[in-house]
Amino acid sequence: VARVLNAPDPVPPWGEVNAVTLANLFFGGKLPPWLRMDHGPYALPGNHATINQGNLFRIGGRLTSFAPCYRMVAD
Repeated sequence: VARVLNAPDPVPPWGEVNAVTLANLFFGGKLPPWLRMDHGPYALPGNHATINQGNLFRIGGRLTSFAPCYRMVAD
């Protein structure tokens, strides 16, 4: 029983696979990380059952992301 319960999970966490780093638009991610011009990586919210609403892809040589968002305004 202990062997089964302590076995490593073969599926990586959602945030490790689906994460985006926001590169500086001017420098395009070419500066060293210690300058902190790029931000992230930010994990896209969700899990293995999340409908594919967000994507990471390259267009025009830049990494682009589209992801669902939620904004709530309350009194």
